[in-house]
Amino acid sequence: MESLYGDPDYASKLDAQIESDESLLQKYRGMKKFVEQDQEPLIRKLSKKSKARALSHMVRGMMVSGQALDSFLLKNYPGVIRLSIHCYEVSTGKY
Repeated sequence: MESLYGDPDYASKLDAQIESDESLLQKYRGMKKFVEQDQEPLIRKLSKKSKARALSHMVRGMMVSGQALDSFLLKNYPGVIRLSIHCYEVSTGKY
């Protein structure tokens, strides 16, 4: 999906955006905390540095995949209402 609907600029600029956008930084940190708990059995034996690197890689991958999914839905289902268990601003189109 990422190769068809992903935005290479989003992926390449993600680090800078996380550093400069407080909202995106909070989203990143929240996702990282969730993934750390979710993947604990798989990352438990990693060193602190390796664990941080692995978590960062996983979360960035999730964010890039989420952007690709948003693009896919917008292109193929423009009127769809996307439900989420997370709180979003109404302007994002997710509820």
